[in-house]
Amino acid sequence: MQVKFLNNQIKAQHFRGVPPSEIMVPYPNINSLLESQANFYKDKIFIKIENEEMSYINFYKKVNQYSNYLNKKKIKKNLFSVSNSNPILFLVEIFSVWNNGGVVDLDSEIEKKLNFEKIFKDFKPNFSPNKKNKFYDICIKINGRQKNKIFLSHYNLLITAMGMSKNFNSKYENFFVYQYPFKEKLNMILAIILALYLGNSLEFIKKNREINSKNKTTLFSEQYYSNNKIENIILPHNIKINYKHKNFRIGLFLPEVSGYASINIKKPKIHLDNFFSIGKGMNHCELSIFNKNGSVVSNNIGELVVRGHNIVQRIEGDDCIENHFKFGWFHTGIKGIKFNNEFFIKL
Repeated sequence: MQVKFLNNQIKAQHFRGVPPSEIMVPYPNINSLLESQANFYKDKIFIKIENEEMSYINFYKKVNQYSNYLNKKKIKKNLFSVSNSNPILFLVEIFSVWNNGGVVDLDSEIEKKLNFEKIFKDFKPNFSPNKKNKFYDICIKINGRQKNKIFLSHYNLLITAMGMSKNFNSKYENFFVYQYPFKEKLNMILAIILALYLGNSLEFIKKNREINSKNKTTLFSEQYYSNNKIENIILPHNIKINYKHKNFRIGLFLPEVSGYASINIKKPKIHLDNFFSIGKGMNHCELSIFNKNGSVVSNNIGELVVRGHNIVQRIEGDDCIENHFKFGWFHTGIKGIKFNNEFFIKL
C-alpha cells in the first residue's frame, strides 16, 4: 500500500510528464535568490513596516549576521522555531535558518526574546555556509489537513513564487502589501519571495491603514480589506468573503500544494451561484475535475485535483494520506467545476 501511495505522489509531482528539475528554476535555493537580488538592487527598499524600512542589501547583511550567530552557537538540530513579533525579524530568522541548512517549523514559535541589536553589532555581515542547499532540500515543515506533516522544499517555494509572478507585469513596479499581525505564515513567506523574485517592495500594514501608492498595489491578506486604492486583494480560498466586494481575487491555497496552485488576478468572465473563480492552474501545475472513479468531469461538479511541481516534497501522517494521492493526482477534497476553461470552487 505504501509503494502505491508513493508512486501516486511521485506522479502527482510531475507537470505534463516532466519531473521536478533544477533546470526549471534559475536559482538552486531561496538564499541564492536573495544574494543575487541584494547584489543587483542594493539600496532599493525591500521591506517596510511603519517607520522602519530595510533595503535589499541591508536585509541580506542582517540575514548573514544572524546566520553567523546560529553557526557560532553550533545548533545541531535541523528543525527550528522562529519568533513572530516583528515581521522583518521573523523573515531574517527564516532566511538565516535556511542559510544554515535548517528547516523552519511554521507551527512552533520561540518564546524567548533574542537581543537582535547585539547580534547585529557582534557578528559580521558576510557568511559562508558549510553546505549549500540544493533545490530538493526541505526548508519548511507545516501541519496540513488531518494533522499530516507537510515538508516543502526550496524548489516547491521557488516554483510557486515563479508561478505567482506570471500574474504581474515585471516591466512595471509592483507594490505589495501584507496585513499584520499575521497567522498564515506560509502565505506571508510566499508574498515576500514573490516580491524578492520580482525585485519589488513589500510593506507590512496594520488593519484599516490607508495606502497611498502611485504604483499598482496588490494586497496579500488573511481577511477582506476594504480599500479602493488597492487594485487586487489576494485571498486564500478558505477566507470568508462578502459577495458585494469586487476587487478580491481568490487563490487555491493548501500546504500540500506549497501554498497557491492558482490565483485569478483577472475579473471572472462569468458568475456561478455559490462558486468562486480560481482561474487556471499556474504555469507549474495542472488542475482538473474528477469523479469518484478518477475520470475527468466536463461541465459538471466533481472534486478538484492538482498535479505539478508544487506538490509537497514529503508528507507524513496516518493511512488517510493515501486518499489524497490517487490516479497520479493530489485530491483536494474541494467541490469544483470547470466552465469555459476556468475553474470554480464551492466555498
